[in-house]
Amino acid sequence: MILGGVEGEDYLRAKSLVITYVLNNSLDEETIQRVESWERLLRHYLYELSMTAPGKVGAQVFFSTGVSLEEELNKSTNTDVRIVVLSYLVMFLYVSLTLGSNSASGSGNSLIGSLLTWITGLPKLFRRKQVDSSVNPDPDRRPTWLPRLPSKLFIGSKFFLGLFGISLVILSVAASVGMFSFLRVRVTLIIAEVIPFLVLAVGVDNVFILVHELDRQNAVHGPNAQNLATAGHGTRPLSPSSYRSPFASTHDESDVDGDSMPIHLPAEERVARAVAKMGPSILLSTVTETTAFALGAIVPMPAVRNFALYAAGSVFLNALLQLTVFVSAMTVDLRRVEHLCARFTTCDEFSVANVLEGERKRPESSFISEPAASWIDDFLKWTDPVLETCCRVRKNNPTIFCRPSDSERLCRPCFEDAIPPWNVTMEGLPEGPEFIRYLDQWLKTPTDEDCPLGGQAAYGSAVALSADHSTVEASHFRTFHSPLKSQADFINAFEAAHRIAADLSKETGTTVFPYSLFYVFFDQYAHIINMTQQVLGLGLLSVLIVTSVFLGSWRTGVIVTAVVALTVVNCMGVMGIWGISLNALSLVNLVISLGIAVEFCSHIARAFMGVGSILPADHPNGQRERDERMWSALVDVGPSVLSGITFTKLIGISVLALTRSRLLEIYYFRMWFTLIISGVLHGLVLLPVVLSLAGGPGYALEDADEEWMSYAIRKPGDFEYT
Repeated sequence: MILGGVEGEDYLRAKSLVITYVLNNSLDEETIQRVESWERLLRHYLYELSMTAPGKVGAQVFFSTGVSLEEELNKSTNTDVRIVVLSYLVMFLYVSLTLGSNSASGSGNSLIGSLLTWITGLPKLFRRKQVDSSVNPDPDRRPTWLPRLPSKLFIGSKFFLGLFGISLVILSVAASVGMFSFLRVRVTLIIAEVIPFLVLAVGVDNVFILVHELDRQNAVHGPNAQNLATAGHGTRPLSPSSYRSPFASTHDESDVDGDSMPIHLPAEERVARAVAKMGPSILLSTVTETTAFALGAIVPMPAVRNFALYAAGSVFLNALLQLTVFVSAMTVDLRRVEHLCARFTTCDEFSVANVLEGERKRPESSFISEPAASWIDDFLKWTDPVLETCCRVRKNNPTIFCRPSDSERLCRPCFEDAIPPWNVTMEGLPEGPEFIRYLDQWLKTPTDEDCPLGGQAAYGSAVALSADHSTVEASHFRTFHSPLKSQADFINAFEAAHRIAADLSKETGTTVFPYSLFYVFFDQYAHIINMTQQVLGLGLLSVLIVTSVFLGSWRTGVIVTAVVALTVVNCMGVMGIWGISLNALSLVNLVISLGIAVEFCSHIARAFMGVGSILPADHPNGQRERDERMWSALVDVGPSVLSGITFTKLIGISVLALTRSRLLEIYYFRMWFTLIISGVLHGLVLLPVVLSLAGGPGYALEDADEEWMSYAIRKPGDFEYT
């Protein structure tokens, strides 16, 4: 109990009063539930008291319980559930609607064209009907009260294919949660909120890339490929990846033999060609992201370690499902379209009590405001024979302690006739086994009006005796921090407590460690910088190794790794400008930024290397050739990166700008918005420039991946065309 605003010794006129109830902790779940239930009843009573006390007695009541922090965190988490769900729904809707949006392009048969026709025809409904036998109007252009939507909008749309791709994201997260929960890896708040969003943001990219490549294969080898053939020539049309660039040379080049590959290919083979073309880049990004996230498991911080495991598992399972189940769904959807319309966390100077008292006298650096509750001082004072009502033994048998209810004529003070006599110099005090015997009794003595020094209530759980009650194995000294008002105060108090504990351990030769409820949340700041350097450093190293191996060029691997590193550094720089602290949440987001930055770069780099080269790097025309390869790479996968990676994430994260939660706004909206903008600028602007200047040589001019796949599938007698 602490009194505040006391003038002199007039304690009855104190202006404030602080009462602290300390409950025993336990490892027994039933005991914990009873304690928490008692706390909730106490909180309910204190809440009602705080509402009525100002009017009745003119006093203000403020309170806090052990369960308050957890409940406030849950309340903050649940505040913006609708905003988070809306963010997911917007991304779901965007993905579902934009997949296959080019299926029914064209002004006449498009949705926009149909709406324009309907709007321009509305005035005609209010005019008198005029007979015009010379013109037979197009039925689709006749004015109607309701717009005629094109049938291709429903047939060519990949809405359900997009929903199926999103369902695979949910399945991969569920599978990862099930697998790691079975392995007893706990699900944390960060995992529950971030992992689905992360896997959706990462996984949907592969969906866009596969679908867009399939659209290109359909344009070249689908049922309507003959409409794209070059007029007057018997050759098949060029694929979009082989369109002539503006940098192309003017000398004659031999064309591909038109008879070596049929114009029309079955749906299975077109899907196989799309997977063969984009599979290597998907494998590259998946292995890189999974490795980068998995390296976070070496971090001792549970929140980061668990997140890394769940993220790595979810990303890997999602990619596995996409390259198997989703590919099958693409084939089924393609068959459907073509079937319909052919489209597509005391004594000694340096004794614990003395050190804590000394630190209390300088609260500006120790953040300690109250004297420590020292059990050894109170216990030895309890044995003082001057206090006749505290430690008592039977007169006829001093080996038997008296109970508080025993008569005074039967008992006497414990050390009343001790030789040497009890004194504050610690001579005559119990030692060895006698010390333990008196200590054990003290810990059983309740605090009452006659003897307020009984140790049962205040120190019953502060001292841990060995199983045979021969030694003291552990104990704690309780004190209070000065009022902590800001995050800096909490961090400094945490560091001061650990400094004091380290000094005590060094001076006493025992293991001393501090604990307070908020230490669990601020322990991260003691290691956050080293962990950030370790995790990001290992992540970048894994990106370098994986990209160099899968791209077949250390020069291109170094460039991709450097651009990814610059993206992460850019995010860290914006953190300082935008007031985002470095903690477990922001570290998780930095790990995410490393993984997603690979998404913006790997597909461009893979396409750049896949074009092929015939000139050495030091050839006079080597620069021109790299420019052509870069142009082809941007034409080939640039739109997929822009629409599938950038817009998907940007639209989903923009909804979080409406949130009222500072947590979601600062650590999710601000950081993810920065990541997306930085990633697209580095991936689509900086990376192409650097690759065109110093990129590694492309793969040998052999058959393209999709041509190899067709050759592997197509064998004599396997397919027949009519």
